[in-house]
Amino acid sequence: MLLPSGAGLRPFYFIWIGQTASTLGGGVAWFAVTLWAWQSTGSATALSTLLLVNFLPGLLLAPFIGAHVDRVSPKALMLWCDGLLAAIALTLVALYSTGQLSLWHLYVVGAVEGIVETAHWLAYSKVVLLLAGEEGLSRANGLIGLADSLSTVLAPLAGGVLLSAFGLSGVLLVDAASYLIGLASLAVTAIPRTGREPREDSRRSPISVSLAGARTGLGFIVARPALRALLVVFFMMNFVVTMGSVLTVPLIMMRSGDDAALLGLVTSLGGVGGVLGGLSASFVLHRTRRIPLILLGMITGCLLGPFATSLGWSAPVWLAASFCAGFVLPVINGAYQSVWQSAVPLDLQARVFGVRRTVAQLAVPFAMAVAGPLTDHVSVLMDDGFLAETFGTGDAGAAGVLLGACAVVGALVAAASMLSPSVRGADRHLEPTAREGMTVT
Repeated sequence: MLLPSGAGLRPFYFIWIGQTASTLGGGVAWFAVTLWAWQSTGSATALSTLLLVNFLPGLLLAPFIGAHVDRVSPKALMLWCDGLLAAIALTLVALYSTGQLSLWHLYVVGAVEGIVETAHWLAYSKVVLLLAGEEGLSRANGLIGLADSLSTVLAPLAGGVLLSAFGLSGVLLVDAASYLIGLASLAVTAIPRTGREPREDSRRSPISVSLAGARTGLGFIVARPALRALLVVFFMMNFVVTMGSVLTVPLIMMRSGDDAALLGLVTSLGGVGGVLGGLSASFVLHRTRRIPLILLGMITGCLLGPFATSLGWSAPVWLAASFCAGFVLPVINGAYQSVWQSAVPLDLQARVFGVRRTVAQLAVPFAMAVAGPLTDHVSVLMDDGFLAETFGTGDAGAAGVLLGACAVVGALVAAASMLSPSVRGADRHLEPTAREGMTVT
């Protein structure tokens, strides 16, 4: 039986439960796969390459994938994506059970999954708007942030336990089952859709459609100053968050005398903060103006998170900073996603969001690439003086200086954006989403 659409948020809740199961299952499996790759090869290069091939293809192809996502039913596409991810997990089970699984299989799977997950995310963004509507967007995006935070906290723990108890095959079977749960929740839920498909593109080649779609998405953003400014803010936020992830580990280890247990506790508390932040976002976002919340959240997160960590020399400071940084992220992300969903017409969303995703997340590999070399260069300057007295000497001091500097720059970018009338009033001035002509599927 089909669940009725438009019955408040109930249809969204049903799909959210299924997609949360898929998110948790995927996180558990990915943790177990990367752990198996490390145990099998003992190579940090092999592990980093696996992470890179999973991340980069989907990131770079997102603007072109979006052109095709806008041409199909988002529900149908999500069904195909969940089914394909389940099939991939079962294929890995077969390879592992017959002793044929090797690292190159994981490279191929990682790249394919990254691309499929990008298409899935673009379609899911449209489904959220169709089910939740303008009035429920913020609450729905808060719950999605909660799901992501739960995966961050639970996936490593569950992945390690399941890998020890049932082996890689057992973990991958759980992964496949989780995608089938997501698929089933989609299949029985009625989702409205627009009937407006780009007929003028029907005879064009896939490459031509991809290029035209990327140009359309980029042009939409470039023509809107508020969206351009928000994209710059989020590029900076992603840079700060990534630098924080890269530099916090060596910083705490060097300042704590290699206390791995403390580092694990700091990381875990950040995840707990994310869960509570996602839960809070689902109740708070729809009551608050989103643009000020994004900018104030970024200022607060930068200063109480990575900046406090850079100055900290004790466990209480690092624990509090990790919690604060984790707490604000789902709040900021939920508000940010809601703004874009409200501002971009539904039939253009995948094209625009694909470009947005690529531009904003290019900060991640950029930050990873510069963190190490910058630390090496700054460390030679940390022998004495005010900076050495404040942040320490050598590599630890350099990591602290860079982390603190990134946090300050991030906060300044957000503060400067608050002074911009076009950004500050974006909630009021951005055009509403076009949703007319919807049918139910």
